[in-house]
Amino acid sequence: MSVLKDLDIDLTKSETRTLLGFIVLYSILIIVILSISSFVYFKSQKDLMLQQKRQVLQEYANDFMFRIKDLHVNFDKYQFYPRDEKFNSAIYDSDKTLIFSTLKSKDVEFDEVAYTSGNQIHFINQPESYYLGAKYIVIEIPDDGIWENRVINQIAIYSFAMFIFMVIVGYFMSKLFIKPMKDSLHLLDRFIKDTTHELNTPVSAIMQNIEMINKDSLDEKTIKKINRIEIGAKTISNIYEDLTFLTLKNKLISQNERLNLSSIINQRAEYFKSLALSKKINIELDLQDLLQPQTGISLDYCFG
Repeated sequence: MSVLKDLDIDLTKSETRTLLGFIVLYSILIIVILSISSFVYFKSQKDLMLQQKRQVLQEYANDFMFRIKDLHVNFDKYQFYPRDEKFNSAIYDSDKTLIFSTLKSKDVEFDEVAYTSGNQIHFINQPESYYLGAKYIVIEIPDDGIWENRVINQIAIYSFAMFIFMVIVGYFMSKLFIKPMKDSLHLLDRFIKDTTHELNTPVSAIMQNIEMINKDSLDEKTIKKINRIEIGAKTISNIYEDLTFLTLKNKLISQNERLNLSSIINQRAEYFKSLALSKKINIELDLQDLLQPQTGISLDYCFG
């Protein structure tokens, strides 16, 4: 038998590893898709909330603009900035420089019409007349966060349900896709076992008959032919032993064993002797017993 490492053909473990790998990659893909979908859904719900709030904010802006106009006309009479407990406000000039503000959030996004900042909702309005020099009017109301909690709960519930459903579907899909390959591997494994079993009889007959031949009574040309047959028979015998190990024994039980390397080298040299003689190559070995009490070598390999 040739040198063999730990070759373990286990279709069940291989199938399990393949399924786990597929499920992991499939799950990652599902998570990415659900994350993108959740983000799009959250953004759409946020835009919908702002659309609903926009009408109220517009009414606040109109009321505030009326007060600004009144203050502009009667500045000598009032001389104080209009305030309302329902909203905060600010006015900016055409250069976006702050004139006066009661806003809680100081950063204003003038490119937006309605947006959220922290836990506040802002609405930007541009009046036609610059009363008090105001080009921009900013209305601010608190965001109660009810819509956000509702949307997050919906996303969590639907995403979890969709993830479980898609994983189950993916599992059965993977089983369905693997089945033809699994059937083919089982068929191939059965074929190899049957072929290995049938190979034993002719290989044994060839090896036994070669050993019974008296080469001393043959001429050199016939001996060369016999040597070639012997090499081929040994090769087939080696393949048979490998196939038997892989398909019938199936598993290698690894254990530490003290080996005599001199004996192993002699065996391998004897194996290649016939091939060497056919090529007119002489093999000379200069070995000593490599297994000494103080220099024992333990190897986890299987040698033929």
